Amino acid sequence: MPFVTKYTTTFGIGQFGARANTRPYPYSVFEETQQDVISNDVIDIDFYTKNDIPLFSLAANVKDTILSNAKFTNDFRGCAECEINLNSPPLVDIQYGAKVKIRVGRLYFYTGYLFKPQSEFNSKRNLFNYKFFGMRQRYAKQKINLKKYNITSITKSGDQVTYNFSDIVPSDTFINQRIGVRRCDNANNNGYFLITNISSNSVTVTSFFGVAQGSAGGDVIILPASCSNTANLSEVFKDVAKQAVIDFPELAYNPTKIEFSTGKLTAGFFDINGVDYDKIFETLEILSGNQYYMGIDQEGEFFFKKIPTGVLEVLNTGYDMVDPGLTLNYNNIANLITGERTKARGTSGNGFDVIGTAEPESDALLSQAKYGVYAKRVQLPAYLSDGSIQAVIDNVLAINKEPRNSAKIPNLKFDRFYGIGNYSICPLPDFYNTVVNECESLSGWTSGANVNLSVNTDILITGNGSLEISVSDLSNGEESRLTLANPFDLTGKQTISFWIFSSKYGNFITLELSDGVNYYDYPVNVTTVNQFFLVTIDISDIELNEITEVAFKFNSIVDATLFYLDKIDIRKFGAIHTTVPLKKATYDLQAHNSNIDLEFGDEGESLSEYLQGIQATIETQKLAAVNRN
Repeated sequence: MPFVTKYTTTFGIGQFGARANTRPYPYSVFEETQQDVISNDVIDIDFYTKNDIPLFSLAANVKDTILSNAKFTNDFRGCAECEINLNSPPLVDIQYGAKVKIRVGRLYFYTGYLFKPQSEFNSKRNLFNYKFFGMRQRYAKQKINLKKYNITSITKSGDQVTYNFSDIVPSDTFINQRIGVRRCDNANNNGYFLITNISSNSVTVTSFFGVAQGSAGGDVIILPASCSNTANLSEVFKDVAKQAVIDFPELAYNPTKIEFSTGKLTAGFFDINGVDYDKIFETLEILSGNQYYMGIDQEGEFFFKKIPTGVLEVLNTGYDMVDPGLTLNYNNIANLITGERTKARGTSGNGFDVIGTAEPESDALLSQAKYGVYAKRVQLPAYLSDGSIQAVIDNVLAINKEPRNSAKIPNLKFDRFYGIGNYSICPLPDFYNTVVNECESLSGWTSGANVNLSVNTDILITGNGSLEISVSDLSNGEESRLTLANPFDLTGKQTISFWIFSSKYGNFITLELSDGVNYYDYPVNVTTVNQFFLVTIDISDIELNEITEVAFKFNSIVDATLFYLDKIDIRKFGAIHTTVPLKKATYDLQAHNSNIDLEFGDEGESLSEYLQGIQATIETQKLAAVNRN
């Protein structure tokens, strides 16, 4: 999809905005993902039986409609809950399981089924209320139950073990496909094996520990092809979706809506049997590095899609909204992740095995240094390979090691469908600080021959360290220079500040700011010794639009001096664009007035969610026990 570059001011201009004395701010959006604004399209609410036989339709935005309002929510799993209120009874009674489809023109916004029909009590009060779920609710909290092949006998020849069944082995079974053996007389027959031979009523595997079973019993599951060995995540999703359609015939599978997950693979086999559908989809999402999302869409069909990179749309305060309610949340922070899985079949005991641990590496444990150590256990009731579990916890770490932004925008005009992806939110102008350099690594720094520059992890203000700079009289005329990886925009600049801890008083440091062509010097007076103090310099009059270099130049040094430098940042006045992913959109359609509420990002784990997690752990332990009985 091609990008198109557009421009906006750094904050809104309009009823609730103000004009900024700044240059336009460029941003890129996916041209093909921008939805056409809805204008004068009829909003139809279509009702069907659970077998997709049409019942009747209502037009929402026409005169004398019986619709009071229809409120529904879409999120990254597709369609969620929906509530429809009517002013009078419909022409046809709507029964449990009936489907509803909401469309604007030819564009579907929602598909779901009725789970709470109209009550007789409400009818007597002339209230006609119906509650729907998205079609995904059919598999919510339901477990995947692969077909079990009951073992009639087990024979052994050398290291080859044959499991004989009364049922026919599927014709698409192949060599090296994986099976799971359960509840046999001999525990050594329990586990996962690769098929070495296939006949009409049996499969043979290699097992050095397999022994002939004294009496018939137990069963075998044949894992789908994508779950037997390393496979693309999209192929695993296909097999899970196909199983869901078997279990729940009212669901729809459309292979054209399954995007190929290029480069996103499992790392070994994946036993999905007995695991909640929702848990499988959550695991696939994490394995993709949160680059794909999946569920059942507004047309009632399974989907697996890549989240668009870049920005779908810019929402400006004053144009689109009054207050976006942007918040930086720290509740989600987790920087020591432990991955656990259910014990393998045939092993003693119940519960989980610790498989791996993920900690920040390349950033020198920066998250732990900044926020403390926050541990998180990731328990997977599916039996995943070691590599897959490590991939899961590495991605959980990447997502949670830093705080995340969230935002809520209520009462937007109903004029489009908001797709899943990243949105840029531009609030009203204010003062804010942007870090130029954390001073925690030597990356980008160079120094003169007589300037000793290193990282100190004991004396610091923030983060994981500070720059330790040792100079002497030989250092006069030399410098420590930072070359920025990318130019730093100075729009709305006010001040530059940094922390210094020095062993000597004096005016021996000069700060230099440059765009590579123009240079501006600011003398620094060290007024405090043997403790950190903040240096703040007014740069509002500097005639630079950006800086590419920051240097500390040394002069008038008479003897050895040691000082520490930490956290260089610039204070601006303006509005910073914050990119946040859309979490859910709630559409409220009324007879003649409709609006949308949007929620972005993640507020982190609340106490109630934590308690729910404890309950989920209990349930997965129950599942683990069942799998080994």
